Amino acid sequence: MKQATTSLIETLLPFSITLNSDRVISGLGSSLRRRYPNLHVGAKLADFFEVLTTEQLDRAFQPLSGRDARHFLMIRLRQTGLRLRGNARKLEDGLILLELSPAIVSEDEFARVGLLYEDLAFSDNTLDLMISLRAHRQALNQAKEVSAELDSKNKVLALTQQELVGMLEQERLSTQFRNRVLAMLSHEFRTALAQILSVGEILRRGIKIDNREAILKHGNTLANSASQIAETFDSLGNYARTESLEGHHFERLHLESLISEAIERVPKGEVARIVSRKPQTQRDSDNPVIIETSRSLFLLALSNLLNNAVKYSAPGSDIIVEYETCGGEVAIRVSDQGIGIPLQKQVDIFQAYVRGDNVGKRQGTGLGLAVVALCLNSLGAKIHLRSGVGEGSTFTITMPLVPRSEVAHDGGGSEFLKDGVYPT
Repeated sequence: MKQATTSLIETLLPFSITLNSDRVISGLGSSLRRRYPNLHVGAKLADFFEVLTTEQLDRAFQPLSGRDARHFLMIRLRQTGLRLRGNARKLEDGLILLELSPAIVSEDEFARVGLLYEDLAFSDNTLDLMISLRAHRQALNQAKEVSAELDSKNKVLALTQQELVGMLEQERLSTQFRNRVLAMLSHEFRTALAQILSVGEILRRGIKIDNREAILKHGNTLANSASQIAETFDSLGNYARTESLEGHHFERLHLESLISEAIERVPKGEVARIVSRKPQTQRDSDNPVIIETSRSLFLLALSNLLNNAVKYSAPGSDIIVEYETCGGEVAIRVSDQGIGIPLQKQVDIFQAYVRGDNVGKRQGTGLGLAVVALCLNSLGAKIHLRSGVGEGSTFTITMPLVPRSEVAHDGGGSEFLKDGVYPT
């Protein structure tokens, strides 16, 4: 080829290679000369390049046919990773021209093989590819940012939705609770007030009551009705206080003293007696059982259990309160010989306003055992029920003991107890 033609080809095709019939390099494009100085004219192609499409290159050296044959070619510059792709065609003077450009698939690869944008010819579509790849990467990054932002907003929306669902559920429960309270108050008060009004009407009309039995009957009616209203208010007040569970002081207390105090609080009614039993192993021992608890909550829970036992027990029957220790816990049982609780009600019996179907005309609010459950939950205690209709009920409270090693002693070596309270 003429020198001017060679220079023009090397400028327009910066990655071109010209070979003679022996496959020796006779010309190099400007970018190959500039970026890879070890390449030089006179070197064999195979010393520097690995030909990936050997058959196509071999065909380029065959005699020219009636048309200008072009053969696709892919080669790789050894020890650099640079891949070049393009056409191999035979020129009129017998030389082979490899019209090549970088076979690049990413900007990282472009930089890794040591190329710059200035190495590319203006017409080289590799530049377009680089621009497209860069635009694609930027768009992908923006899409990821938008996706991350959307995920964050979706999480916030999900939390907000959960909060709204929770608030709606609380509102539903609050409305349900209010309706049940109003229904219960309406029923309890209507019955009691009707009886009070009945006696009041007798007194208003000045009807003469001339025998002791009638006076006692009407007096008991007034007392029972007032007691029913007072019990309803007491139950609601206890439930409200235990539901808030605020301001309760925990201290170490003598269990037997607490049981005795709870028994003293309970009107015995028609039951024969409430019996407190110590375990056999405890009777001959001077070591009292100590629990760490809130006096008010514990007494309220135990008193409610005893009140229930009295209310639903047959006249003349005994109610038994006993306890036993096992390991680091104490089990306190309250047993009666009353009407028992139907099996289908036992699952929900500790919920507010749940009563057995067999209570008959016995007055009650359905809050007693709900108060017990709230108190014991706050104390970290558990309660178990065993009952059968007509067979009575046994409620078992399980709670931790204060270890003997932590019980305080006085100077003489015995436990120091004042008003049923051990110093902490």
